[in-house]
Amino acid sequence: MDSLEEFWGIMLGREPAAICALWRSLPADEQQAVSAHLQRMVSEDGWHDQQRLSARIALDALADMVMNDGDANDSGAPEAGPDV
Repeated sequence: MDSLEEFWGIMLGREPAAICALWRSLPADEQQAVSAHLQRMVSEDGWHDQQRLSARIALDALADMVMNDGDANDSGAPEAGPDV
């Protein structure tokens, strides 16, 4: 990945397949950091509604990936949360 802008463009791009492919390319520590950031985006004040929606779509895509892969504990993917 060449830049943070490109990374977040994919992660918040609302394309589940691209989100999951990018996620799988990350080491576990980076997965944890990204997960925490996405969780903050959907739960903290100060984010635009469209940013919240993009973060929610990413979290949902990752949760779906975990359910389909059947290995939630090893993937580092976040659980799906409440709709925002």
